[in-house]
Amino acid sequence: MKKIGAELILPVEGEPIRNGVIVINGKSEIIDIQRESKNIKSSDVQYYEGVIVPGFVNTHNHLEYSYVKGLIEPGQGLPGFIRSIVKIKQNIPADKAAIERADKEMYELGTVAVGDQTNTLITKEIKSRSKIYYHSFIEVYEAIGEINSAETDFQHAKTYLASYDYQGSITPHAPYSVGPELLKLIAEEAFIKRTPVSIHNQETESELDMFMYGKGELFEFFRNMLKPQSWIPSGTSSLEWYLPFFRGSHNLLLIHNTYTQPKDIMFAMNMHTRLFWSMCPGSNLYIENRLPHIPWFQKMGCTICLGTDSYASNTSLSILREMQILQENFEIEFKELLQWATINGARALDIDHIFGSIKPGKRPGLVLLRGMDLDQLIITPETDIIRLA
Repeated sequence: MKKIGAELILPVEGEPIRNGVIVINGKSEIIDIQRESKNIKSSDVQYYEGVIVPGFVNTHNHLEYSYVKGLIEPGQGLPGFIRSIVKIKQNIPADKAAIERADKEMYELGTVAVGDQTNTLITKEIKSRSKIYYHSFIEVYEAIGEINSAETDFQHAKTYLASYDYQGSITPHAPYSVGPELLKLIAEEAFIKRTPVSIHNQETESELDMFMYGKGELFEFFRNMLKPQSWIPSGTSSLEWYLPFFRGSHNLLLIHNTYTQPKDIMFAMNMHTRLFWSMCPGSNLYIENRLPHIPWFQKMGCTICLGTDSYASNTSLSILREMQILQENFEIEFKELLQWATINGARALDIDHIFGSIKPGKRPGLVLLRGMDLDQLIITPETDIIRLA
């Protein structure tokens, strides 16, 4: 048994605990929580000044792109970013050492679970021995007009999924890169197996132009590079086009939402009952130099969670840094930010029975935040992280 105490514990589910002690066993499972402990500074308690919170849940990451760190110029917009990724993948082999470093870095920065997008097996071994829990979203692309049928692409993804020894599901990359037949197969699989699905959503303004009018920079990129000769504009937003494919019995993570409007949010919430809006502010600024308008999502009662995307589109894989960016740009209470970074993400990945809050029986990981303003309960530029369990 180990006893860990701090001047403030934020369990997420429940009220803040002053001068509390958390008792954990050798598997980091929480056995007991003692409030207002009189023996908090006794010799058998590891006492810390600062705030203890549960480990963070990163709902959107591309671990396989960790080797791309610093290779893509920021501010190009999504079409420019995609061009850069395609070029790098064609010319620079993936570096397993960089991927392993990123995994260890996330762990040290307090991350306990990750929703990881992947379309190769290069991260399989690293994730299988990681201290982090991974849900692998097997990401499917479809170049409309290619020889492969939707069924062939889907079976290929199922083969990838079967090779993983841990939790995963098949997921579409984005509405502009997956055709309707393949989308139907993915949605049906998720409905039957009740597994989470994620999709890149409204990350660039030209996505709307592509779906509404069949024009714009994103459309031109796909017409020139992937030749979607049979692609016909839907006359709607991309979200209005793809969301009806999905039935509301499984978790659906909408990623980025940089250009999502209130009417999109209302449509989505009326269409699907298990939505999670995954915000990746560091990546949004890196690619589009723009953030989602968070107050719209708050006002409409959306369940928000956080992600980092990858080192291809971010300078850090720290969920704390994502929280800092949001706090710097919007008026959001830290308690709400902490929910987004922990329990909401755990619920999105269907792992809230283990992670997301400090409760007996859970193994959420314990993270110490030092340098917070405890009077106002806000993160400061000096706030840092120590991984405790």
